[in-house]
Amino acid sequence: MLEEAHRLAQPNLEVEAMHWAGWIAQQRGRLEAASELMHQAVALAERVGPPRRFTISQLRAVAHSVEASRGDWRTAVAAIEKAIAAERDPHFRIIIRMLHVWLIGRFA
Repeated sequence: MLEEAHRLAQPNLEVEAMHWAGWIAQQRGRLEAASELMHQAVALAERVGPPRRFTISQLRAVAHSVEASRGDWRTAVAAIEKAIAAERDPHFRIIIRMLHVWLIGRFA
């Protein structure tokens, strides 16, 4: 029973941990590490499902926000617009929209 609990819970915890580690790396200006962690979190969430606190669209949007600081911000902002459209839950859609507006204000 404990093995089953680990099998079901551990991947979701790993997604969340990678997300937060990537977010911290982004805040500290370690953009390459942040990008790698965020893309790993998205890839794992696509396989095992997102943790309760996030949706796949939200994880993708945060990954794109890192990319906005690393390269062509317009491409990243356009990708975040797609994440907004893909998000079904209005609560999470607002969170992604806030990230979108923040990036436009920062770069545009």
